[in-house]
Order: sequence, then C-alpha cells, then structure tokens
Amino acid sequence: MRIGDDGAMDRWLILMHDNAPRDEDGAAWEPYLDRLAEAGALLGGSSLGPATLFRSGVAGAGAASSIVGYLLLQAESADDVAVLLEGNPVLVAGGTVEARPLVAD
Repeated sequence: MRIGDDGAMDRWLILMHDNAPRDEDGAAWEPYLDRLAEAGALLGGSSLGPATLFRSGVAGAGAASSIVGYLLLQAESADDVAVLLEGNPVLVAGGTVEARPLVAD
C-alpha cells in the first residue's frame, strides 16, 4: 500500500461530465456509493448546479462547464481508482468520468 507523508492514501477528485443520460431517480447511485463507502474509499461528493465562471475584470463570464457532480475518493493509484469506478452510473451510461489526484502544494 502506498502511504503519503501523513499516513493517508492519495486523494482523488472524480469529476462526472454530463455527456450521458441522467439517472433521474438516482437509483443507480445508492448501491455504487454504498460499495465505495464499504471499501473505505469514499470521502465525499455531491451533484453540482450550474456553473458561473469568473475571469479577471469580468463577473459572471458565462458557463461552459459540463461537470455535473464529483466524488472525493482515497486510493493508492490510478489503477485502484479504475477499480473503484467500476459500476459508476455515469460510466455505465457511456459518459465521461475524469479522475485527478489532489497534490500537496
């Protein structure tokens, strides 16, 4: 197991894009999130509302974001994240899920 300096596994931000049919009643999410929690990998997550973008000198510059939700997971590696994403409702529906490791700055 790869352990960070603080004794914790790496944290990963998982971004769900809106390029798949939505699970309107959320039924597919409960068993998936339960599995992540039982594995000790789920640290948090949420659906996301519409984005408002800000740019220097321009307030409310419009929104082009296609990100509709996120998960915060802990895992040892990208390979472990791939295993945790098995059964993700967005992936199952043919959509895009983006995984990014959180880095200590």
